[in-house]
Amino acid sequence: MGDTNADILRPTVYPGKEMLNSYALAGTRPPATITPTRITSKSATCIDIIAINEDIQVKSYTVIPSATSDHFPVTAVIVSTPPDKVKPIIKRSFNKVDFVKLSERVAEIDLSSHLESSPDILLELWHTKFTEILDDVAPIRKFPMRRHRSPWLTNEIRQLIRHRDYLAKQLKKHPGSADIEADLKTAKRRVKSRIRREAKDQGTVALTSANPTDSWNFIKMATFTAKGGEDYLPPLHILNDHFASVVQASDDNPHAVP
Repeated sequence: MGDTNADILRPTVYPGKEMLNSYALAGTRPPATITPTRITSKSATCIDIIAINEDIQVKSYTVIPSATSDHFPVTAVIVSTPPDKVKPIIKRSFNKVDFVKLSERVAEIDLSSHLESSPDILLELWHTKFTEILDDVAPIRKFPMRRHRSPWLTNEIRQLIRHRDYLAKQLKKHPGSADIEADLKTAKRRVKSRIRREAKDQGTVALTSANPTDSWNFIKMATFTAKGGEDYLPPLHILNDHFASVVQASDDNPHAVP
């Protein structure tokens, strides 16, 4: 916020154009309706502004005419919402299940007294009995939900994501806008590219670390929690060099491979 000395009433002319581009890169936006904040006998410009994050709802944005200064004060009222509470995950608890006994109980399900029933009824009966067994050995419980933050989602990438989401909302409000659609495609590519680059950079650091735990922690994250698999792994030659340095031959004269 403040006196920017860049007139955004003229969004296609320097320096207002560059200022608006800077707002967009920072994930912020000026008000929807722009009003002059400095009026003279020869000009009317909007150079005093409060730029607000795109994911924040603005209730009101007002320019107040005042004779105390040649710049009119600007006020903004935003809607503040408390963060969502983390809800528990409801699922079956298999921690103490004896799967051998479970398989034995499932094998003992008897439907012989209903053989004349239709296949759909038999399936429903079997499913009911199977569910009763699961309720006994693996009851449904509430597990605490913890917020997971991807290690390669930096503040810069989060700002790019907010800008992408803002453009998606704008396209929904103005369907068919070629300019917004083109900007959204660019924003999507930029987010995807930056996430991949950051993940690969972190992977390179982890796999060249002297601590093997760093390497395995990254491999677990990239293999089991990230979509895309190889897209998030560093170059294969780095993986090869890492494992070649860890695995050593136990024989002083290892057999040569022709």
